[in-house]
Amino acid sequence: MKMRHSLFTAILVLMFAGFNLNGKSQTTSDTISFQEILSIALANNFQLTVLNNEVEIVQNNNTAGSAGLLPTVGISATNNNSVTNSRQTFYDGRVREATHAFNNSFNALASLNWTVFEGRKLMAEKYKLEELENIGIINLQYQTELLSLNLATLYYQLVQEQKLLQVLRYTLEVSRARLVLAEKKFSLGAASEVDLNQARIDWSTDSTSLIRQDVMIKNLVADINALAGRSPEIKFSAVHDIFLREKANYNSLLDSMLAQNYSLLLMRADVQVKFLNIRQKRAATMPALSLFTNYQYNTSRSETGIVETSTQTGPAFGFNLNYTLFDGLNNRREIANSKLEHQSAQVRVDETINALHTGLYKMFNTYTGAEKQVTLEQKNLENARKNLSIAIELYKSGAINEIEFRDIQRKALEAENRLLVAEYTTKIAELSLRQISGTLRF
Repeated sequence: MKMRHSLFTAILVLMFAGFNLNGKSQTTSDTISFQEILSIALANNFQLTVLNNEVEIVQNNNTAGSAGLLPTVGISATNNNSVTNSRQTFYDGRVREATHAFNNSFNALASLNWTVFEGRKLMAEKYKLEELENIGIINLQYQTELLSLNLATLYYQLVQEQKLLQVLRYTLEVSRARLVLAEKKFSLGAASEVDLNQARIDWSTDSTSLIRQDVMIKNLVADINALAGRSPEIKFSAVHDIFLREKANYNSLLDSMLAQNYSLLLMRADVQVKFLNIRQKRAATMPALSLFTNYQYNTSRSETGIVETSTQTGPAFGFNLNYTLFDGLNNRREIANSKLEHQSAQVRVDETINALHTGLYKMFNTYTGAEKQVTLEQKNLENARKNLSIAIELYKSGAINEIEFRDIQRKALEAENRLLVAEYTTKIAELSLRQISGTLRF
């Protein structure tokens, strides 16, 4: 009997170690913090690389020349040579023949063209290019924010799954020790075959749970590596703890959302683009004025004909004035359609505000409820551990059997798991609140 109690005491030491998860868990030497994996993702993520290139493209396009505000300057030259046979008969009877006559003409032109007024269409185009650049930058920031949120969601899930893995490892150790003890008791005739089989079932169940948890963690690591643009085989561990920031005031979050949310900023920028489209369409109802000047040089030499050589040089300048008097009312139709598109864009802004407001309200409720749940689950876990301590003494005295002890042990483990889930839910709700309000920073 003394040997049996000493063996069971060793089991309890393992068990209590398993439930003490407030300290640091066992981690490998390649533990990576969230800030470190985020830095890797921001540098290597494939989607962000493409978006960075797209931002550079719209920045390159945002020039006065692209908008048509600058003049165009060009030069051209043509050199034409020919060898001909000719026969010319004049009215006075003279005949002039030439064989293999060489003819040459050379023309050169330098020109400048400049549209100085087109109904403010060119300025509207420049403002539109600036707005498109702004949209590209905001979209890059928005996608960076979403990447950060998705990465944080996976990373902090990994933190909690690693903790649960430790719980399951200790649970398996307890089940293994219980199985050894059940086998000894059965061989001594102090336990029934039912108790032995139940210990075997518990050990097998806990082994399966551990295997399943290990697979989940490996797949989570692969998903994080994928977002970071790394090979899925790279192994690492997350840090042990989840830290919560101080909860912001709901009204402050709402104000920040209206001013800083990236999806809302994108919608507002689209409204501005639609407004500039209206300005461009209206410009077509006004006259367009362009100036031009050029300098030309023309020379020719011919071994046949009346003139042997000819040279012309000099500048030319002037203006072009165009005004469409009637275009079949097409421009009027296009202006009306552009106004409707602008109105729809404004409606989408209101729709986005409503959706974000609703999402912020619901997420704030989720966060507040999760905080309360964490407090309750911490108390539940404390009571479950106390209950387990009492059960240990009852088991020693033979007041409860293997199945009853296992049930109490399982409830303690369930309490541990519920706390992990509540902590994770609180953290994700916190991150979501910061993302909706446009204040997600790491």
